[in-house]
Amino acid sequence: MRLKHETTHTNWFNAGAAPAPICALACALAFALALIAAALQPQAAHAQTLDDLQLNYQAAVIAYEDALQAQDQTIKEFEQVETRIEDLEEDLAVEERSLEKTAVTLYKEYPNGGLVDIMLSAESFDDLLTSYDYYQRIQRYYAEAIRATNDKREQLAGVKTALQAKKEQLVEEVRDARMAVSDAEYAYWDADHSDGAQYHQRQGVGNNCGATAFIVGVNTLLHENRFTDNVAVWSGPGFAGDSTTSLAYKGAVWLASYGLSDQIGIEEIVGDIHTVDQMRSELEQGHVVVTSSGSGSVWHYADGSAVPGLFPYGHWIVFYHYADGVFYANDSSTGAKRGAGCPYSEADLQQWLNGRGNHFSVSLWKK
Repeated sequence: MRLKHETTHTNWFNAGAAPAPICALACALAFALALIAAALQPQAAHAQTLDDLQLNYQAAVIAYEDALQAQDQTIKEFEQVETRIEDLEEDLAVEERSLEKTAVTLYKEYPNGGLVDIMLSAESFDDLLTSYDYYQRIQRYYAEAIRATNDKREQLAGVKTALQAKKEQLVEEVRDARMAVSDAEYAYWDADHSDGAQYHQRQGVGNNCGATAFIVGVNTLLHENRFTDNVAVWSGPGFAGDSTTSLAYKGAVWLASYGLSDQIGIEEIVGDIHTVDQMRSELEQGHVVVTSSGSGSVWHYADGSAVPGLFPYGHWIVFYHYADGVFYANDSSTGAKRGAGCPYSEADLQQWLNGRGNHFSVSLWKK
């Protein structure tokens, strides 16, 4: 549906009616294009607010720091276990050398001769049993000591294996947490359009403020001055030399023709924007708003000037950012010195909105 309003400095509608056949063809074409536009139009956006995105980023940073701390603690535990295993290896070597020495001593030198000599020279069977029992007890003591040391070594080896697996898992968790921080930081940056003033453009002709506001909004969402010829946009797909009305429809056609429909959504805001709260809600979701006002509005500029009564037939501008009670807009009717980053206080914006009954506000957002 075409919107019945003027948005340029002069009246651009031509009087007179087209011949009946041409009119019928135009109606059929308009209907077909309307169907295409309906298909191109996305559902209403349900983006997180900038506050939500900032909280997500802060939570991701905390999770990353926790993962790093857990990784450091596991590395310390792993190093401690490795040290204990090395100590046990040394203890085991000592025990083995001691057992070997004991066996040699008992077999060859105990205490007045070798073990065989002792057994042969035993005065009684009881003496023989006593000597042999003493030898076995010493041998058993060292054997048990070695077995206990081996058991400890095996237990620590199990702990080391578990810690090694934990280390590898934490490496992945730290990597994932670092990526989550990066993603959350990018999402917040992508939705924050405080840099919108640098995408200001002065309209190339007197009646393409709608196309200019639209393409400035697109560049703001892309965070780059990708499209700088607003006259080409105005004369291109969708607009075809008219950006006074139906910006959402025409913008959707233009986005589709440049392969941007999967990146940027556009729609006319249901119920329009009439209050600062409505405008704030859009901007806090990371949207930009192309909107028009009328002769009753006071226009505010970046150089501090405020001029009432301009643009009696309406003029499109784009609002891109809200912070600390101030709304920021780019105005294509003047150069960047005055038109880039025009500040509107909440009272200023409400007065500006009150200057016209309908604004035909269009929201654009990054998908």
